[in-house]
This record gives sequence, C-alpha cells and structure tokens, in this order.
Amino acid sequence: MAETTRADWKKKKWFEIIASKSFNEAVIGESPAVKPEKLIGRVVNVSLRDLTRNAKRSGTSVKFQIDNVQGSRALTKVIEMKVEPSMLRRIVRR
Repeated sequence: MAETTRADWKKKKWFEIIASKSFNEAVIGESPAVKPEKLIGRVVNVSLRDLTRNAKRSGTSVKFQIDNVQGSRALTKVIEMKVEPSMLRRIVRR
C-alpha cells in the first residue's frame, strides 16, 4: 500500500454517505475520496439502533454498499442485515 502524504489528503473531498430510501435517506457517515468514482463499492456497517434511534434494535446491524454518487452525496443500497448471536439467544425460547 502506498504512503499517503499531506498533499494527497488536500486533494480529497468529503462525501456524505446516505442510507437507502427504506431508512429515510439518513446520513450514516462520511468518507473522503479524490474522485467520486472511487467511492462506489465501499461498504459501511451501521447498527440499526443508530439508524432508527431505538435502543431495542442494538443487536442488529445493516451493511450498506455505495452504488451511486450525486454531487457530495454517496447513495447506498442494503446488502445485508445481521442479528448478533447474543441477541438471538435472548429472543429465542428454549
């Protein structure tokens, strides 16, 4: 991997990562890139608790993949939802 210099960082712009429409297009993070095309394909993991502001959803995570960039907004699609094993143990009866 090549070293990143201070000059390289100055060239980068920050893009807001936007959740899909099913999550009301909430801002889920930011990412730097020199060109918008470099963002496409990046994957972001977010807790469902952070998306819905509901503490009961903390055991579920959603994986988004950037598939389009419009201006300074990186739009995503859902590629995976995962329930943590510890959460499954709590909700499943014996």
